[in-house]
Amino acid sequence: MIIIIQKFASWAGGWRRQGQNPSKNSRWIRAAELGNFGDVEPTGEGVSEAPGLLGTTQLTEPFESALQSPLEVLGGARWYPTRNVAVLLGAGTGLTRGAGDPDVRALAGIHDGPRDEAEAPPPPPPVESRNPDTDGDGICDPWVADKHLDEKYEAICKATDKCPNEPETKNGHHDGDGCPDKAVIIEKQKVVILQVVNFYFDKTKIKEESFPLLDEVVSVLKEHPELSELRVEGHTDLRGKRSYNKKLSHGRAKAVYDYLIAHGIDVSRLTYQGYGMERPLIEKAKTEEEHLENRRVEFIILARKDK
Repeated sequence: MIIIIQKFASWAGGWRRQGQNPSKNSRWIRAAELGNFGDVEPTGEGVSEAPGLLGTTQLTEPFESALQSPLEVLGGARWYPTRNVAVLLGAGTGLTRGAGDPDVRALAGIHDGPRDEAEAPPPPPPVESRNPDTDGDGICDPWVADKHLDEKYEAICKATDKCPNEPETKNGHHDGDGCPDKAVIIEKQKVVILQVVNFYFDKTKIKEESFPLLDEVVSVLKEHPELSELRVEGHTDLRGKRSYNKKLSHGRAKAVYDYLIAHGIDVSRLTYQGYGMERPLIEKAKTEEEHLENRRVEFIILARKDK
């Protein structure tokens, strides 16, 4: 009786015997290990090799003599045409002389199990790819401080942004919090606007770019009906004729007054007045920036009602 043991697949072979055949009444055991022929990618590119040994001995008196226990050396390869099928090929010859020892042995087999996959290496640590300053205002998103990455991104941003999706309004008013400032603030005597109401040159017509600012004034006045009386004031810079500037500022104040009324503010709450160059913020203005400070629209609180 001949028994074939093979770890990876069923295989068959043929050989030409040499030497003395075993007795018909004897029992023989044949054991074989073809070896791990290596993992080859399913594309079929490349073959890896591995050695193996094949031994034969008499079952009743195992390994009693070298003649009855010959050894063979085998070599083979494993190739994966697909991920779950491997083709095994091998060949060998005898190492020692004995019963059943071949001149040449050829082996072939098919492995129908899943391929032995090497354990994947652990993934590399994640690389932070987020923008540290989402809104681009120079103030870092909160996660930068949470992950202690302040120094890493100090060339891009600083501090912690309370409004990471909305850029800071750079106007000298809470510029470090990272949040857009409201353009309209109620103070004791004024409704202060943090932007400029722009008019066309030498005209009383309001530029469209200032409509959102005036819309915010409208919203604030609607939210605060206790501000029962306000005066819209127009002011110019110190250049030009006094009479001309007074007329121009008066017309601009009226244009703002008309806008507020057209957008829902009760006429009884508003008055308007142009002062020209009579009330400059900077009396000896020389630069364009200083002239711009003087050229303005103001909302003066004249009366308040109890809420």
